[in-house]
Amino acid sequence: MMTAAGRFAYSRFALNYAIFYETMADLEAMVFQTEKEISPAEREMAEGMKAAEFRLHVLVGKFLEGSAAVEDVDTFRNAQIRESEKLMAYLDCFAVYDYVLKRIRGRFFDMADPDWSDEEAVDKMMGYVVAAQDASERNQRIKSLLSELPMRFTRTKFFSMVRQAMTVYEGIDQRSMGKIIDMLEQEALLTLPDKMEEGHEQLHRLLITLENADYQNLDSASFSVIWEVFEEAENILFSQSSDRMSLMQLINDFYVMCLTGQDLLMDGQEKEDIHSLITLIWEKTEKKDYSLDEEELTKRLVPLEGRQEACYEQWSRYEGEDSEVFLGEGASKEDKEKVRKVELLLSTSIYMSLEESREPQEDKILLSRKAVEEQCQPFFDALEADWKKKPKCVVRAMMASLLSKLPMFFRTSDELRRFLADCLLSCTDLEEKNASLEEIRSIMEMDDAMV
Repeated sequence: MMTAAGRFAYSRFALNYAIFYETMADLEAMVFQTEKEISPAEREMAEGMKAAEFRLHVLVGKFLEGSAAVEDVDTFRNAQIRESEKLMAYLDCFAVYDYVLKRIRGRFFDMADPDWSDEEAVDKMMGYVVAAQDASERNQRIKSLLSELPMRFTRTKFFSMVRQAMTVYEGIDQRSMGKIIDMLEQEALLTLPDKMEEGHEQLHRLLITLENADYQNLDSASFSVIWEVFEEAENILFSQSSDRMSLMQLINDFYVMCLTGQDLLMDGQEKEDIHSLITLIWEKTEKKDYSLDEEELTKRLVPLEGRQEACYEQWSRYEGEDSEVFLGEGASKEDKEKVRKVELLLSTSIYMSLEESREPQEDKILLSRKAVEEQCQPFFDALEADWKKKPKCVVRAMMASLLSKLPMFFRTSDELRRFLADCLLSCTDLEEKNASLEEIRSIMEMDDAMV
């Protein structure tokens, strides 16, 4: 089992490390370039990634020497998870202003007209939903529509819909209900990571600019300013989230390499191929030499791609199975812990915590509908207080986001149709309605293109 996991992690790490080498080259050019001026926020992003890349570089160097410590890898991984939590919080915050600004933009710029009446739009949306192949995909399509619809609900009506949706959790235990409420609080931006601005001061400055904008009294010039601020942040977040995910995948595979080292049985030639590639990239990075010949790199990578697939097939025989069967009754606590971590690190949830959760017995009490409502009430109260301080356009964006995260609360297709129709009918701002329908059209066209 450890050999299957280790060979898969080794081959994938080598492939992704080579790709990450190109990312490091781009970051090096961005931080030290002189030909083109970059914004303070872009430089901050690049410098943050360079610092993380350097820590990985040090760990890989120790691994090649045979002195890498699992504890150091664990510390580095936890630090990257905290950075990723900050990044996800920024993504959630700027997503709100993505919704807001796209619906205001039509006041100042000519936008494409969907050419749909309300009735035609509802028919197209219903057709999009019922065309889904199964219930899971159908629910996901409904959530996509909810996230883009114009919202004109009173807070009383909105909280009533949320309460109705939350009744699906009747019979759940208290601890699980607490986790669901924590997730909703994060989606509603009621809880943000501690020291969120630390290391992201420039990005935080862009967010504050959007938070402090006077959306009721915008003119063309002031809108253009905040639109440019939003686009700068969007580009930075897109780049950084992609780079951070690549780094996290590398860290997870590297962690598995360190955990499985003693139990790993690998063919000598296979080990030499992988180690020589990792060593080559590490040595080039050590010298800040990013001129590695692409043809030479490709020649080394092609055999690894097939090997990675073969290794994954071997690992997939164990994935999802009861590890106790492979470990046996006499397995040590250390081996059990090692296997538990390896399974988590190779799962699709790359930011998964490796901490073992222990559930207090009293948290397993199953909740009645009334108990669910009572546990949700503090969340509603906090949201009500927070929304009193925010512009209406921002509150509407957050309503759309929250509705798309709730359990499905439509019992019939007729209920869904009425809801869609009411959302469009109640929105008298034609620019906002058209912008919403244009976003919905894009979602539907993208799904059609992927089929």
